[in-house]
Amino acid sequence: MLNRLDLLRKIKAAAFLEGEFVTRAGKKTNYYIDKYLFETKPEILDAVTDGIKELLPPLDSFDRIGAPELGAVALAALTAVKVNKPFLIVKIMAPKD
Repeated sequence: MLNRLDLLRKIKAAAFLEGEFVTRAGKKTNYYIDKYLFETKPEILDAVTDGIKELLPPLDSFDRIGAPELGAVALAALTAVKVNKPFLIVKIMAPKD
């Protein structure tokens, strides 16, 4: 298992991008952390989901792990396996006019 500092270094090496970016809120920034880049690295994904597992409430207090579509499916799926719970994918639908 990676310690926290080593994990942060690995996430930065895999997913920290520098350049000109615009956030969803419309603000400009010179860096971006692309979670899809670190989620594809087994060692990082394993360590991140170990951390998520440690943050969960008691296992008998919930039935499933949920994740928004695409955004956190890999994180939810592996966390669900680690805690032996089913997971669900939440699809956010845009309101119809």
